Amino acid sequence: NILYVEKEGFREMIESAQIPEKYDLIVIYGKGFAVEGMSLLIECLQKWLKERGISKELRVFCLHDADPSGYGIFLDLLRGSWFVERELLNIEFVDLGLTVKQAKEHNLLSENISSSSNKSHQSSNQEIPGFLKQLNSLLDDIKKTLGKEKIPSYFWKDYLFFKNEKKRYELNAFSAGGFLE
Repeated sequence: NILYVEKEGFREMIESAQIPEKYDLIVIYGKGFAVEGMSLLIECLQKWLKERGISKELRVFCLHDADPSGYGIFLDLLRGSWFVERELLNIEFVDLGLTVKQAKEHNLLSENISSSSNKSHQSSNQEIPGFLKQLNSLLDDIKKTLGKEKIPSYFWKDYLFFKNEKKRYELNAFSAGGFLE
């Protein structure tokens, strides 16, 4: 199983809690989108398992912020998987990312999308619709190629939150203990 973590700053916390050992995970840390590399890794892993006669379900988990880019990372991983030889191995994509509902339940502080300190979110107000257009495009692509049922249901409600409120929530807003729960 593979865990893709959008934030490389979580490495020390995840490794000190022995998450990879406890859950038998390969953990990949990134700085946002890494779809091409992840798709290649999945394809190579599939071929390696097939060559050894191993039929094992592969789960790809994705941990990301509650913002258009974070949701886009998961959707891009999901979309990137459609061209991989999926018949070689069962692959389940699991979104472990922060949702707007979870952020509100934990009373996390929100940020304005337009004034975030994250470089990928620094933009003028006129660029905010671009983030939503990209997310909308990913949603449309997945509906067409993989089916609407592959998209987690809360994505639609959170999409409206991003559009109307222009707010986002970061995983960094959690305390170390709160994040690991």
